[in-house]
Order: sequence, then C-alpha cells, then structure tokens
Amino acid sequence: MRILISDQVEKVCADILRGEGFEVDEKPGMKADELKKTIPSYAGLVVRSTTQVTADVIAAASALRVIGRAGAGAQCHRAGVVEHARRSGWKPRQRRPRDRLSPDMGG
Repeated sequence: MRILISDQVEKVCADILRGEGFEVDEKPGMKADELKKTIPSYAGLVVRSTTQVTADVIAAASALRVIGRAGAGAQCHRAGVVEHARRSGWKPRQRRPRDRLSPDMGG
C-alpha cells in the first residue's frame, strides 16, 4: 500500500509506516493542484496542518482509504469537507489524545 506524507512530520512517522511494510513517499510542500493530480495513486495520506484536503482532493482520490493527521487538533475538518467525505462513503473519526503514538511512549 502506498502512503503519501504531504507535510513536514517527524521522521519517526515515515519510519513506523515503512516498518509496517508500507511504501511511503514524503513530498512536503505540494501545491493543491499537484496533490489533486498525485493522490489517485495513493491508498493513504498523512497531513499535518499545511495540506488542504479539499472536497476536490477527496473526489480525485480514487484509491484513497485513509487520511491521517499528525499532531493535535482538528484543523483539517474544514467547512464542507467532512460532509463531502461522508457523502462519498467515508467515515470521519477523531482519535482521543491518549490513543496517539508519541516517541516517549516507546514508539
């Protein structure tokens, strides 16, 4: 499974995913149009706070199965995007803070 990391995240994020057998591409700083063109070939997307996951990106994401947000907060839940995701068959969820993996937990 291919996963795209489109924002700057800690190196441990990609290391963990690769250790689980995923093919990971790190491309921080992608522009919206580039993300829209690239996303169809990925099953996973990891963002932080820079990447704008818009309804257009979700619509173009034919193979995408999961979007993960590194960091705290829910800034990626922009107006209309979550609702578009639901209409497209996605099940948006927010994990509890204690469920997050952090380096001091033995990663």
